[in-house]
Amino acid sequence: LMETLPDLRCYQLTLAHRCSNQVMEAALRLIRLNTHRTDKPLRPTRLHGRPPAVIAFPDAADETAWVMQYLLDAQREGIDFRRLAVLARLPEPLTALHEALAVVAPVDRIDVPDAWTHAIGATYAAFVQIALDIDAGNAIGRTRLPPAARHHCRRAALEVRGQSFAQARIAARNHVASGLEASELTATLANDLHLLEVVHGVARGFTDAAPFLQHVHERQQGARRSEAGITLATFAGAAGQEWPVVVIIAMEDGQVPYHRGGDLEAERRQLFSGLTRSRQILNLCLARRRGGLARSPSSFFFDLGGSVQRVALDDRA
Repeated sequence: LMETLPDLRCYQLTLAHRCSNQVMEAALRLIRLNTHRTDKPLRPTRLHGRPPAVIAFPDAADETAWVMQYLLDAQREGIDFRRLAVLARLPEPLTALHEALAVVAPVDRIDVPDAWTHAIGATYAAFVQIALDIDAGNAIGRTRLPPAARHHCRRAALEVRGQSFAQARIAARNHVASGLEASELTATLANDLHLLEVVHGVARGFTDAAPFLQHVHERQQGARRSEAGITLATFAGAAGQEWPVVVIIAMEDGQVPYHRGGDLEAERRQLFSGLTRSRQILNLCLARRRGGLARSPSSFFFDLGGSVQRVALDDRA
């Protein structure tokens, strides 16, 4: 074979082959100070590529809009949806993205709940159903909530029974918001508030409660399709898989590293895994505000240093 193809490069199968040189440089730089790190040799599949791009957005909604347009543009340029992935440390930012992305493209989720099976969306829908006394597939019966939370939801919804759909939406939003831990400005709270705004925004798109609850019912049942789609996955859920194009969202402090993770080295390994899921193109996205709360860029950007390239929004249009 070498005589036929003298320029052929041969690698040992015991080596890991992934990424471009630029992505591998960023990943190895991230964990260089870890006491316990992967010491297996990693050889990039592409010697030439471009550094991971870092893109900051004013708000999480702007991040979502850009990611959706970026993925659709990639598909129009000939990249199959199944070759695209969006990753995050925590599932909630992906759940919020899924609610918008699923309208325009097929989506596969790994460790990412649908907005309406998530406790926030399910409680919101159940509140509206009870407040308006509408039979829409017994939404309250499918909410995965503790008995006390279900009872609290029912009691609060009954207090506003007889109001209009618009009033019920506002009451549902206020009810869910009151149950969040508003005493601590954490990444978890930012994610929850952002997801609540996404859920509330979907409900506002309906003029009548019945179609809205039917939409919720269909989403809770799960979409049935055969077409492979864009993958949404947490870092842990994406382990062992690779895609030519990867976008990592919610690269904010408190999310990456996760403020409740505890072990900083373990959090670096989580991000290392996320970075190395990309074979060719990697974009790192962050929002200055999420769920109405100000957020700071991930402290891990200091570890990545010059291995990543800060890109202005206009340059990525």
